[in-house]
Amino acid sequence: MKTHPKAGTFDMRPRILDTDPNYKGLSPAAKELYTVMFGRTCLSATKGDTYRDEMGVYIIYTVEEAEGFLNCKKEKAMKVFKELEAAGLIKRRRCGCGNPYRIYVKDLLHRLEKSTCEKSEKPTCGDPEKQDD
Repeated sequence: MKTHPKAGTFDMRPRILDTDPNYKGLSPAAKELYTVMFGRTCLSATKGDTYRDEMGVYIIYTVEEAEGFLNCKKEKAMKVFKELEAAGLIKRRRCGCGNPYRIYVKDLLHRLEKSTCEKSEKPTCGDPEKQDD
């Protein structure tokens, strides 16, 4: 039996999207689109400086691509982009007339790890001199 070439792949969806009060109100479509765009951002980060500028790593994700992914019309896809912007999960930047937006996706996974490390009373991120034995 032949397996599919992408068998075993998955998207990383931060649990904070379902637990944090700031993101609980997001529509399921917005959460799914964020997850896909976050995955693309991770890929863009591995491409060196190709998808990086003074604001950081960006992706190109058009409204048409979102329409296809969400299986919806243009109005719905644009509403989802606006919902993600309002929640502070993405930032879109115009790149000239007729060109697609550059989208900067907020990294919720690493932000959580850093904040957890900073809030803990015992250092969990490295400084062995401050740890109790």
